[in-house]
Amino acid sequence: MNRRSTGLPRALVLAAGLLALGPPLAARAQVERVDPGRCSGAGDLQLCATPGSPAQGASCWIEVTRGKEAVEGAEVIVTYRPNSEVAETHRVGRTDGSGRVRWTPAAAGIATIAAEAEEIEPISLTVSVRFRQPPWLGIAILILAAMILFGGNGYSFAKTFARSG
Repeated sequence: MNRRSTGLPRALVLAAGLLALGPPLAARAQVERVDPGRCSGAGDLQLCATPGSPAQGASCWIEVTRGKEAVEGAEVIVTYRPNSEVAETHRVGRTDGSGRVRWTPAAAGIATIAAEAEEIEPISLTVSVRFRQPPWLGIAILILAAMILFGGNGYSFAKTFARSG
């Protein structure tokens, strides 16, 4: 028996398989998100951190500007965990000719960046410093607590229904 195949069913199966795999790889490629930074200002004075939510141990830029002009020589100071009993203050340095200074956050959490100079009023910006990677110990404790909670519930249900059956 000579059956002539049109190829249609095979093409449909192939198309369905490709659709199941998801969008094309080029469409799924991750585009790096450009973080515009986080700024705080009073009038035309601006203090910006780029990226706006820096990661612990990864350097970022602090920029001080007045209008569109850079403020050179501004002293930049960072306070980790401000308004707490364990607050720590670190001097980052002075801004260069472009009004920028590089900062590498030493600790994750809330940090207040302040800039002071003779020709400007003090200005500050509060940022959230992210952990470089997830805190694995915290995740392990969460999983253990869930196992204890749900395991205890399962045990109590098993005991309850074993008695009633």
